Amino acid sequence: MGIGSAFMDWKGRYEPDLKEMQKYLGHIFDAYRKAVHRPNRVNDDESLDSSMDSFEVDIRNGNISGLSTLDHLLGILATETTHFSEETYFAHMLSQSPKLLMLSHMIGIINSGNHVAAEVSRLSNNLERRIGRKIDDMVGYTTKSALSLVVSGGTEANMMALLVARNTAYQEFDLRKNGGIGNEKINQKPAVILPASAHYSLDKSQNLLGLGEVNQVYVRVNDRCQMDLDDLQNKLMQVYKENRRIVAVVGIAGNTETGAIDDLRGINRIVRQFERETGKKVWLHADAAWGGPYIFMLDEFKEKFGKALKWYDSVSIDPHKNFYTPYNAGVISFKNGINARRQLSTDAKYLKGHIKHPGGVKLIGSQSTSGIFSTYMALFAYPEEFYKEVFRTCLARTSYFVEQLKKVKLNSGRIEVVVENPEMNLVNFRYIPAELDKPSSSKERALQKGENTPYLSRVNRLNEAIGSYINSEGRYTISDTSGLAKSGLYCHRVVLMNPLTKRENIDGFVEVYKKAIEHVMSQRRQ
Repeated sequence: MGIGSAFMDWKGRYEPDLKEMQKYLGHIFDAYRKAVHRPNRVNDDESLDSSMDSFEVDIRNGNISGLSTLDHLLGILATETTHFSEETYFAHMLSQSPKLLMLSHMIGIINSGNHVAAEVSRLSNNLERRIGRKIDDMVGYTTKSALSLVVSGGTEANMMALLVARNTAYQEFDLRKNGGIGNEKINQKPAVILPASAHYSLDKSQNLLGLGEVNQVYVRVNDRCQMDLDDLQNKLMQVYKENRRIVAVVGIAGNTETGAIDDLRGINRIVRQFERETGKKVWLHADAAWGGPYIFMLDEFKEKFGKALKWYDSVSIDPHKNFYTPYNAGVISFKNGINARRQLSTDAKYLKGHIKHPGGVKLIGSQSTSGIFSTYMALFAYPEEFYKEVFRTCLARTSYFVEQLKKVKLNSGRIEVVVENPEMNLVNFRYIPAELDKPSSSKERALQKGENTPYLSRVNRLNEAIGSYINSEGRYTISDTSGLAKSGLYCHRVVLMNPLTKRENIDGFVEVYKKAIEHVMSQRRQ
């Protein structure tokens, strides 16, 4: 492969290159189309490793080269990939992206720009500022003072929020210049107060920021997996009496295990009351990576949850989840953009305008422009009615899924929907055999007391086997959570994110689920 043939000749005769690219784009679509017509192979790593080993041997031996290597890789894609665009893929927060968003994502790939500064990518920097103003307005922030940035996803967004919260909490020590969190003058241990249902990215963030997981103060959840407000009040006073410094209180607007949305108004009310009583300022962060778009677009969600977001100091949102953009695209919004820039900005002398433009204040400096193009198109090219229809379709499928589960009658036991009437398009459920249906294996004991009794352990093992059977059967793909909200509860987790999923797909799953229960119970009796 020569140097000249490896790159596009944009100024010369690029038609041959374009035809070749179009040909292989067709090959990619064909390979993925083949993939969706065969069972998912979720955990068959041995088969995948074998295919990739053979592929690399062929390259080393010169059997394939150049663009023909792409054909071979596409062959592996067709047989080994997990096709999450399928209507029967219920496992995770993944679905196919709308065509317009896929194409706009490709603009960033072809442009191959680095979003680090305006001099490198003027258009994407301009688009990001427009995205920021739109998100600020959705959250309820005053656009002149707020700051919203497109980042890689919820993890980076949450980490940036906690970084600014940490530096603000210890602002008299100026942590950026005086030893960070290890400053020897600091005599108060930090505390980050968050529900037991919080996303694992917050664990990562605290470790990387020097706060440590040991300084997480977990608030228990209620039977709907929402933060328990009475326990929040108790934890705030406990931390205060221990003379610890509260870095942040985190509310979850759509947790990734159950989809539950915390009482954002109630959290704000309790925190502000605590501030008045103690004279201590508390940073409020809302992790809305999953639920943000629902809150922004659906009137019933806006009324119940959305009006509270404007009282939070920072909010994280993931367009690559419920705005359906291709990965990666997240957003972090700060109410006080001036303070956020002061805490985040780092100078690079060789980049013009590095601090003035959005790319200069993120944790990840080099950033693809693809997520910015697709997020811009999601927010500006599609009317709100489009997303309202998508979300209401997914919610209707979720309600139907729950209804069908509840209709199932089993002689051997019962199916329990762990969170009744789910807030969002996510369902947790489990099978409980009659002989193990005891108070000590109840969800209430597990969630609110954190108990893991012998009965509960046996129920958990059964459900793990049932989930494995469903995924190995291949027609449906689901996920399980092995410790719901940090309890001892193991249950199945289904995300109904694909608006093309039909009722008959759900009916089919219920039959497979019943078959899986029957199979596992028969194996147990042998």
